[in-house]
Amino acid sequence: MMRLKLFRKSLRKILLILFVTVLYIFFLDQWNTVPKSIGNNSSGYYQLDTDSTQKSITHKQTVKPVNVILIASWRSGSSFTGQLFNMHDDIFYLFEPLRFLGQEKVKQAETTKVLETMYKCDFTNSLLNTWIEETNNDILHRVSSNALIKLCPTEITQGAKPGPCNRRKFKQCPDLTPENVTQTCQSHPYKFFKVIKLTDITFLEKLVRKYNLKIIHLVRDPRGIHFSRKNTFDERYVMSNKLFGMHWTCRHVNEIVKLWDSETKWLLGNYKRVRFEDLSLQPMEAAREVYDFLQIPFTQKIQQWIVENTIRKNQTQSNPCEHKNHKLNKKSSDVAHAWRMNSNLSTVLEIQKTCAETMQSLGYVNVYTEHQLQDVHFPVMKSREEIGV
Repeated sequence: MMRLKLFRKSLRKILLILFVTVLYIFFLDQWNTVPKSIGNNSSGYYQLDTDSTQKSITHKQTVKPVNVILIASWRSGSSFTGQLFNMHDDIFYLFEPLRFLGQEKVKQAETTKVLETMYKCDFTNSLLNTWIEETNNDILHRVSSNALIKLCPTEITQGAKPGPCNRRKFKQCPDLTPENVTQTCQSHPYKFFKVIKLTDITFLEKLVRKYNLKIIHLVRDPRGIHFSRKNTFDERYVMSNKLFGMHWTCRHVNEIVKLWDSETKWLLGNYKRVRFEDLSLQPMEAAREVYDFLQIPFTQKIQQWIVENTIRKNQTQSNPCEHKNHKLNKKSSDVAHAWRMNSNLSTVLEIQKTCAETMQSLGYVNVYTEHQLQDVHFPVMKSREEIGV
């Protein structure tokens, strides 16, 4: 009996020691856990704060760098689409970075070298000297990138938003240098470039394979593109050409669509086509889908920007600078099919004939009478489900 009591007493002591030991190891492990510093490391990955609520939290998430190129035609909604990514804190966004190569069709070899250098954040390379110079001279291209705006001291901008009314302020910003652009580029894990000069994407294969490049192909109803071009009176299009280059636009879009439809291997998982109308009519859903494809966090800041700039229709012109500059602050569903109320039937019929193959492949529906053109209940496009997008 005495032995049994001693055994039970010893067992309780052993259990107590084990419990205290486990508790000590647990707290010691928590005490010694130190978050890794944010930045680039030798593995090619970045340590970022997970920011789904836009509040300061300590949880870290390791993400792989992603390079993105948004390919679009002129007046196809690319500025609006680009803003969906320019507003992301971890994206280094550039507005038409190939413009310095000239207005005409650029050479593929030269374009490949420039893009490769930019995605590597090597802005000290002499190949980009002209880009640095022209971006300093053209305030529009500088203020169209939040990453570049942040290089201007706040005591100069004083929180001013980009726009014609504030252009004088931004012109006072110190010139960009190859060094500070390189540094800010390297501090962002995601690189996103919007271009409207590429008509052939076959030469991007090298960048896709080597630099994890993702291609977002933005398309729009040719009738909507024509209406938008007509209202800009851009000098690149002679007024005698009432279709404003729609023949070539539809031809180039068609070539890219056919390349995808032929199941080109290097495009699989690296190419996504997006219709501007889908972004306009279902901005939250369509934007989230693109972000998921790119595997970039769809933060609450982006969602809030979508709500404020596409869903809520502003009743006042409280910020005329922003309206005049980007014209993004409007109810996007009103923009999608605005061309219907401002186009004549004869021109619409001509565009439909010129771009017949493109319209069919992208899911746009022809109209044949004035009634169909003006009737907002008559569908002029198929749903994403109908065309398998």
